[in-house]
Amino acid sequence: MAEEKRNRDSKQHQDLQDYASYEQGFTLSHDFMTENPATEQSMLAAHRVKPYHFKGLNQGQQDAIMHERAQQVREQKLLKDTEKEQARLEALQLEHMRRQQVLSDRAMKKASRDVAIGHRATQEQQRDEHAAAWKDQYDEKTPTHNNF
Repeated sequence: MAEEKRNRDSKQHQDLQDYASYEQGFTLSHDFMTENPATEQSMLAAHRVKPYHFKGLNQGQQDAIMHERAQQVREQKLLKDTEKEQARLEALQLEHMRRQQVLSDRAMKKASRDVAIGHRATQEQQRDEHAAAWKDQYDEKTPTHNNF
């Protein structure tokens, strides 16, 4: 039984060492660790290059990639700034329209109040004219009179 355990342990140890040796060899011979230029090529198309891989590229190619990246960043910044400016102008236009609406509402309410004041003045004038034209001939409106 002890011999079986020793054999099993030595086999397990040997298997682990074989696997570690295989992993080391695989890692050292893998395309990512070597200077294989095919690893920088995009999976989408052969002419596209991953911007974070520069294996096998000369300095001119690297500079062209970096220049294009910088130009894309500038375009995105310009687009973002344009959208921000457009949003600011829309906000200004909305605020102007809101102010015009408030002024219009105020003018409409003032005109409505003026019409109401005019109606009241007309009614008071008509009341006074009626009171002057129709006197209390029978003294019915005086408080001292006793109506039965």
